[in-house]
Amino acid sequence: MSHDAEGYLRSFSWCMDVRGAYYGGGVGGVFAIFLFNIQPSRQEVGTWMWTVVGDVPSAYLPVEDASTAKEVFTSYVRGLSKWIELARLGQSGTPDEGVPPINVPPTPEWADKLEHRLQSLVLIIKPFFDDDKAESEYVN
Repeated sequence: MSHDAEGYLRSFSWCMDVRGAYYGGGVGGVFAIFLFNIQPSRQEVGTWMWTVVGDVPSAYLPVEDASTAKEVFTSYVRGLSKWIELARLGQSGTPDEGVPPINVPPTPEWADKLEHRLQSLVLIIKPFFDDDKAESEYVN
């Protein structure tokens, strides 16, 4: 999963190189969070970036937005919940609005697919991060 996470980050033009990777937590083959030290190609991009990969759309989060893997998990659940709400309306959000940049079209069909995955994620993965906020922030 670390290779997937690194490949995901390298796919962005703002990531010139990966200098180091650290496992933040998760369940093998299902969901994982990694912290990467990167060499950015643009000055406004930080050198530390969280990455989420697994049986859900991959996403990144600057370390300035979350200081722990637990915070990344909670932020991802919240953000994907917002994405689902907007996608049901055929709309998309931005990272500034708390919506992760994911690579699936914002359609009601994808919203249904991702809602099921997100519900499973919260039930299965949440205990590994021991964070009660994640489930309570999930929007049905």
